Amino acid sequence: MAKAWPNVTRRLLGAMYHEGQGVAQCYKKALAWFRKSADQGNVQAQCQLGIMYDHGQGVAQCYKEALAWYRKAADQGHARAQFNMGVMYHNGQGVPENYKKALSWYRMAAAQEHPGAQELVAKLEAINSPAGMAITQCANCGALEAPRGAALEAVFKVQSCRLLRKGVPNKALEGAGWA
Repeated sequence: MAKAWPNVTRRLLGAMYHEGQGVAQCYKKALAWFRKSADQGNVQAQCQLGIMYDHGQGVAQCYKEALAWYRKAADQGHARAQFNMGVMYHNGQGVPENYKKALSWYRMAAAQEHPGAQELVAKLEAINSPAGMAITQCANCGALEAPRGAALEAVFKVQSCRLLRKGVPNKALEGAGWA
């Protein structure tokens, strides 16, 4: 019976099971419905499968599999998948850590008005502006202060930790103009 259902219906059933809306929450059932939809090209389902593999929801956490699903969706212009590709490169999850590739993915997502990507790209570009900025130490990742233009890696770690809610207190960022 499900074979005759439109692809979008499969994705919506996946979302219902994922969030527990109208049905008992079940990540395994959500995964199955998202996969049926993703295999037929639904870009939103492809991104959602990436998220589920990224976070180990209904399946063992697997960054390589998450990356593969994000990539399928990102290559079709899905902003959230593009942002998540940036996060994967930033954190070295499933790929070697690469800040230039991360920034490239963040810029693609920002161009599509992804709010987290827009904020991150704006902050990173401000750091490299002539006015320059300094960063403070990140309580989570240990990145140290660095003058403008020196340590893109440290900038990425501090700013993305804040954006990804990984433990950078606002007080630590006030001096750098990020709070």
